[in-house]
Amino acid sequence: MTMASASRRRLAIDLGFSLGLAVVYFLLARISMLFSVHSAHVSYIWLPAGLALAALLAGGPRLIFGVALGAFAAEYSDSSALLPALAIALGNSASAFAGAWALQRLSFSRSLEHPRHLLMLTGVGAFAAPIVSATIGTSVMLWSAQFHWGEWPPMWATWWAADALGVLLLTPLLLAWPVQRAGPPSRPAALALSALQLAVGVCVFMLHTPAGVYIYLTLAVIGAMHIPLTGVMLINLLTFSAAALGVLVGVGPLAGSSLHDSLTILQTYGVVSALAALLVSALTAERAQAEAQRRRSLERFQQLTALSADWYWEQDENLRFTQLAGRAVEEGEIDVDSLLGRTRWEIEALDVATAGREKHDRAVAERQPYHDVVITRRTRALEPRVISVSGAPIFDDSGRFQGYRGTASDITEHRLAQQHIARLKDMYAAMSEANSVIIHSTAPQELFESI
Repeated sequence: MTMASASRRRLAIDLGFSLGLAVVYFLLARISMLFSVHSAHVSYIWLPAGLALAALLAGGPRLIFGVALGAFAAEYSDSSALLPALAIALGNSASAFAGAWALQRLSFSRSLEHPRHLLMLTGVGAFAAPIVSATIGTSVMLWSAQFHWGEWPPMWATWWAADALGVLLLTPLLLAWPVQRAGPPSRPAALALSALQLAVGVCVFMLHTPAGVYIYLTLAVIGAMHIPLTGVMLINLLTFSAAALGVLVGVGPLAGSSLHDSLTILQTYGVVSALAALLVSALTAERAQAEAQRRRSLERFQQLTALSADWYWEQDENLRFTQLAGRAVEEGEIDVDSLLGRTRWEIEALDVATAGREKHDRAVAERQPYHDVVITRRTRALEPRVISVSGAPIFDDSGRFQGYRGTASDITEHRLAQQHIARLKDMYAAMSEANSVIIHSTAPQELFESI
């Protein structure tokens, strides 16, 4: 395949994605326009904002044509005014492009694997980027005399909140879905909680149960703590859709005396609920990551300890053993029950060098670490064992002494090997001396007779 044909194929693929994006954008825009009561047709919900930002983050700026085409088609089909439709399409495209560009400059990851990425998406994508589209859109409508100057601030706020709501509802779901779908399946408990939350949400928002909203919000917070992000956002989108449908048909706890009031309440509820779900999910993810990191650190510590020592121990502030663990404990080489609650020197020691004990006691008195204190003790083994002990003090956040923790290694074989090597050295030295005497003797016969 030549470079020219590859470029044409790539262009055709990008054009196909852009046209598909434009079609989906147009359909979402037509649905969102159902939630407009202003003469200027400013919607209280603008789902295409979330779609456009997710598309540019996932597919790159080459999909901006699809966003612009879909936005222009939606606006022109509603107003039949060419120039305002073009200007509004430009504003919507610029808003999505600005949000995607700013997030990429902040090293944003669309997998949303870290809580800070959710916070970036909320702050930049949902709250900052819609300022562009709201400002351009309402200014164009004001210029085309679709409303008076005094109506511009509330129109701007409605437009901004609608775009922010669209980003909060759709963008996290669209970005995280491909990544988390490839991960491990959800636990049955999470699936059951998701089904319960969805059923309660649909019943609450399709029936006139004002008190039920508080029950659902409590359940939603609990769900955000135990359900994966994609599940949280999907349930939030579906229950919000039920609430929006209830507002359109005039049922549910959010339905007010007028459609304008109902849509204002719906918009406020949507922003608050989506933001709360994202924040709780982010905090839960951060806690889970911290717990996983703590477990990995503990496992790494235990593995390294197992490689460098036979067991590790802890003592309280009275220097009494409170915990022993490690390979030697697991294999039953140490009688743990006979050691717990006793100090080191209350345990029988067959031999400990005076210098070693003084080094240990001095370090403990000064609350300093000590290393390689050698003690000979009886264990469950047949022969006494030589143990090398090292420890370090423990302090709490206020600096108060809490005890000691450290490691112990059975160096008996090492000591025996050292003694064996020392004996071999002595034997070799004696043999060398004897050979030297024989070689340099002036009367070898007398030497042999004396032996």
